[in-house]
Amino acid sequence: MLSSPTDQFLRNELAPGERLLWSGQPRQGLVLHIADAFIIPFSLFWFGGVSVAALAAVSGGESVFALLFFVPFLLIGGFFAFGRFAVDIWQRRRTYYAVTDRRILILSGMWNRSVRALNLRTLTDISLTLHRSGRGSLTFGPESPFALYGRNWPGMTRYAAPGFDGIEHPREIYALIHRTQERLARASG
Repeated sequence: MLSSPTDQFLRNELAPGERLLWSGQPRQGLVLHIADAFIIPFSLFWFGGVSVAALAAVSGGESVFALLFFVPFLLIGGFFAFGRFAVDIWQRRRTYYAVTDRRILILSGMWNRSVRALNLRTLTDISLTLHRSGRGSLTFGPESPFALYGRNWPGMTRYAAPGFDGIEHPREIYALIHRTQERLARASG
């Protein structure tokens, strides 16, 4: 049905006889989330406050060892203020989604390739979220109560239900999955 340039990469993950019905990737580039309304001001306040304290220590003639105290706090503040956006962009660039005639596939990983496969025959909980941009997200399974900020907060992906985030034509992919599940149910029943 639908296809994208990621098809060849995903074909390596298909089982013998399995057909790729759709493939895609999350939205690329800088993406801001609702959680950023809190995270950005907090991280800038953190980074700015630690920077001012470190500069005051330097101008006060503190020893090099005393200045080393500020390094971890500057690194943490710098990551939350700036670095996490680069990490997010890099992660999404290396994330691929697929719907086959049997499974949902999610390939991801910054350093090592991770493959998550969900059997369409047993998948029962699918949620569709539409965004104003026309893109949307599909979530497969219930969300964990520990996933307060979902996949958008660093380290929380392990608590979030698997899903296709920020995809084009989410309604069509949602319908494709349901049609494929119905076909699989007719074939087995």
